[in-house]
Amino acid sequence: MVCRVKIHTYAHLATYIETCNTVKIAKVPEDAIHLNLFSFSLAGEAKRWLHSFKGNSLRTWEEMVEKFLKKYFPKSKTAEWKVEISFNHVEENRNNNSSTLNKSVHK
Repeated sequence: MVCRVKIHTYAHLATYIETCNTVKIAKVPEDAIHLNLFSFSLAGEAKRWLHSFKGNSLRTWEEMVEKFLKKYFPKSKTAEWKVEISFNHVEENRNNNSSTLNKSVHK
């Protein structure tokens, strides 16, 4: 059961980030969107955990992810996960830049 929770934590964050990346609001940073919508992705004990933080004590998406992973994901996997997310982010930016370049070349 514990292993399943850890896997679901990783999958939840990955799916959540993928979903949030489809939302773009002019002049609103991506991190602000992630932070403000996160509570809507949780249920049960995880939602109670999030609501246990008072006021604006979680000010950044990075801080939210750090606390969420500390609570629900094994410490040994956290560094590995952060590297993978960073790599995926770099690859996504590279693909977006390549796509933009291809569109410019074909015009």
